[in-house]
Amino acid sequence: VFDEGYLGIRSDGTDDIYLNVLYSTSGRRINTKAYGRTTTDPVLINRAVDQINEGFPNTFCSTSPPTQIIIATWIDFQKFDSNQGSNFQLIIVTNGNTTFGIALYVNVAIATASAGIGFQINNVYESADPSFFPFGATVMDAPSMMLNSNIPGTYIFPLYDIPPDPCSSVCYSCKPRLVQLACETMRINGEDVPASCNN
Repeated sequence: VFDEGYLGIRSDGTDDIYLNVLYSTSGRRINTKAYGRTTTDPVLINRAVDQINEGFPNTFCSTSPPTQIIIATWIDFQKFDSNQGSNFQLIIVTNGNTTFGIALYVNVAIATASAGIGFQINNVYESADPSFFPFGATVMDAPSMMLNSNIPGTYIFPLYDIPPDPCSSVCYSCKPRLVQLACETMRINGEDVPASCNN
């Protein structure tokens, strides 16, 4: 969890995926507090599943429930002088086959930021696509927007494109799947893919 407003996930030692929730390098970050943790707490998992199933019905069922979540929280993001700071959170929910993200914007005190998924594979960097989130780079109104949840400022999004396997009870990390998504994006964009994409 980085104080610039993104969650970085590393795979294979050098390949990185960047989930930009409210990424901005301008402004002062001296008061920004960024926290991250992984948990298997069933209460937190059930809350996340309820939110996901609201936007994507029957995504997680009793035979293939999530096994872990990653929670990244930013408090007083870029709070300095007249800027009151922004508060937001990213939750990654996975059962090893199906992975979803939940972005929650409590309040936003900056007008523009980068949001979306970017990556770096074999030193090839791809900037985050702002169209990934419905508000693009203009995030000031995100906390009051009704996106795809009944909770204002909450955006739920899939991080996979394969159907869940309800028979599997094995828990995998979501890192390999995110790298696979980055590789697929490079292929779609007609870019050369590194050898690690062919594994």
